Amino acid sequence: MRDRVYLTLTVGEGDNIQYCQRRMRQIWDDPARGRVPTNWTVSPLLADIGPALLAYYQRTATEHDLLIAGPSGAGYTYPASRPEGELDAYTALTGRFLRRTGMDLVYAYNQRNAAGDGWVAFDARIAASYRKNTPLRGLIQSWETGDLQAAPAGLPLIGSFSPQGRAQEYRDTLLRHVEGWDGGWPLFVAGAVNAWNWAPSDIAELGELLGDPFEIVRGDVFFKLLGQVVRGG
Repeated sequence: MRDRVYLTLTVGEGDNIQYCQRRMRQIWDDPARGRVPTNWTVSPLLADIGPALLAYYQRTATEHDLLIAGPSGAGYTYPASRPEGELDAYTALTGRFLRRTGMDLVYAYNQRNAAGDGWVAFDARIAASYRKNTPLRGLIQSWETGDLQAAPAGLPLIGSFSPQGRAQEYRDTLLRHVEGWDGGWPLFVAGAVNAWNWAPSDIAELGELLGDPFEIVRGDVFFKLLGQVVRGG
């Protein structure tokens, strides 16, 4: 592992079945798809709800496309709002569908904090339920500011970073985000991509704008490296 800024880019909205049917297919057909490593959220429930649709995405994915589970696994929910028994039932269902679809990453939501100015990070109770019942290698939690990195219950967790605007503004925001980094250790950023405003052409443009010290990687590579760091090598 080198001392670089490892960036993984995730296209959201995949929990929405109608999105998987329509908007995702529209941007999936962009000829620029595959130029830059990209994570695509989809519902693992497509294995039952739309097996032909899921099979199409699996079959046509390039080596740079990675399908991951949309919020927060087997359907949209805030895991912290679930009592113990319900949480385990939800993560167990998530685990069954992840194994069926071959996915091992989840983009997840949780509720806002009491002040309403941020999100509540997953704690050890939530992470332990996912770790016990699913084959996850890690979790990306919707976070916006990108300043969350932890390993509750030993499960690598990172908060998303959500720059606004087009590729140039996204790059400029990323540069400001990492300006305090001195290059002495690997830095990890989970960039969120707005599925309604961006397409692979925008992601490709961003890739062209980002040189050193950034390295864009798929989510599986990202979490392999992040796991080494949060677990101490």
